[in-house]
This record gives sequence, C-alpha cells and structure tokens, in this order.
Amino acid sequence: MTVLILAAVLSQAPEVFLDRGETYVRMGSSQGLSKGTTLDIVSAESKQAVGTAVVMEVWDGLARVNLDTAASAFKGLRLAKARAPSISVVPQAVAPVPPPPPPGGGGGGVPGVQGGGVNPPQVATQRPLHARVQISGGLVDARRFIIYNLDNFDWHGCKIRLPDGRGYDKLEELKANSDEGIMMFRFEPGMALRDASGLVTVYCAEGMGRFAPQF
Repeated sequence: MTVLILAAVLSQAPEVFLDRGETYVRMGSSQGLSKGTTLDIVSAESKQAVGTAVVMEVWDGLARVNLDTAASAFKGLRLAKARAPSISVVPQAVAPVPPPPPPGGGGGGVPGVQGGGVNPPQVATQRPLHARVQISGGLVDARRFIIYNLDNFDWHGCKIRLPDGRGYDKLEELKANSDEGIMMFRFEPGMALRDASGLVTVYCAEGMGRFAPQF
C-alpha cells in the first residue's frame, strides 16, 4: 500500500534522480525554469524541506541541477519544488508639495493698476511712527517734500506714498529728531492708489504712520 501511494506521488511531483553521476529534476522551461533558478528539495515522504538546488542546464521538461550539501546528504526519495516568485515593490515617488501661494493670489496687485505696484511695502512691525510732513511751494519741479522724524529712534528702509499715488522708496535712514528733503520730481507715479483722505503714508522697518501734509 505504501509503495502504491509513493508511486502516485512520484508520478505527480517533479522527481529528483541521478543519471551518470549528474542530478536531474523532471521539470524544465515549460514549467518556468531557467538557468540559475533555485528550487527547494523536499522529502517525498514527509514533504519537509531537506535543502535546495540550483538549475545548471534546462530543457523543455528536464533540468540538470546542483544540490547543496544538505540535499545531497539526504538519503530518502527527493522531490523538487519551485519557489513562489518574489514580488518586488517599487516605491512610488512622492510628488513635492507646492509652496503656498503668496498672500493676495497671483501677483498681489490691485485691479485696474498695472504691475501690482500699489501693494504696501512689507513692514516687520506695526509700531506707530510720529512725523510731520510738508510740501514746499513754488514751481512744480522746484517743490520739495520734507519729512521730520519726531520719534526718539532712527528710521530705516523707509518708503513714502503721497496722496496722489506717487512713491519714493530710497530713504535709507532718517535719524531721530531730524528731517529729510526730497525733490518732488523724484517721486515715481503709480506706486499706490490715490488716498481718499489726502494723507501721506510712510513705511519703515520700525513701523508705519499716516500724516496730513502741510503746504
């Protein structure tokens, strides 16, 4: 009875056998084998693994293999078992997160003003500035804008916006309790919207302020 069962198993499973000093298995390229394929060698009786074999040559239904030490030392009947193909997982690249859009959307301009140049300059703090501003009389090209720093600290990187939208961005420093005169023709048009209140706006690194000009 045992012989019949073993014969039935051998007829269905790839058998490992010797021929003229070489080891073969009854499976080949038609079963997906190729040179270099590793097979598990199991006991025909217990179905437990007893070692491995590497395919050296392969034909359609037959392959010559090289048994490892453990499989060669096993004295019982041996069967070959193909290993399940390994599935390699390729990590997908993660798309970089786009930076958040700048405040105010594309360009940050004010509708109706070309180039978006009417945005107020960025001010680090909203510390109130104290000043007095004056526009001298006379011919247009000879008129001067005068600003007096009434604070007890210096101003830096100041930008001035006149009520009619003209601007001046080159006042690098204004000492405490001092004044600076700027020729009116140096103010560039279109730097801001017209101020309905008729006030001059001053932005500096230290803060900002809005002042009524004196004539």
